Amino acid sequence: MIHDQDRIEQVFRAYSDSFKLMKASLLVPFYSYPALLVDRDGRPKVLANRVMALFGLWLAVHKLRLAGYVESRLTRLEIQQLSDKLAVVSGAAQRLRQGGEVFDQFNFQYTMRQLNGDWKIVAGFLYPIQD
Repeated sequence: MIHDQDRIEQVFRAYSDSFKLMKASLLVPFYSYPALLVDRDGRPKVLANRVMALFGLWLAVHKLRLAGYVESRLTRLEIQQLSDKLAVVSGAAQRLRQGGEVFDQFNFQYTMRQLNGDWKIVAGFLYPIQD
């Protein structure tokens, strides 16, 4: 197996950092379509193609903007490469407002696949941090 954990981490951190720019169009290229997202509400959101992804991610960015979001902080990040073409990225993150105030925190797990030399998200799950 080709060990690609550093590249997987680089791609995932770039994805996370892209949220602070508040442009859904910058998030779309990080996915392989169709993709599945499940937020803490438990309802799956299928991103069937780039157009549907742009709309769905625009809504997510809009909600973050209304909440005063300025950036995310990864507080835990683990990468498990399952094969040359499949990996699981899990961890925890915080969402911050101006001045560093944490207004949201959650666990996450993303499945990524290697496609034409690039690592792409095929499924993402956000779930609450349990005390």
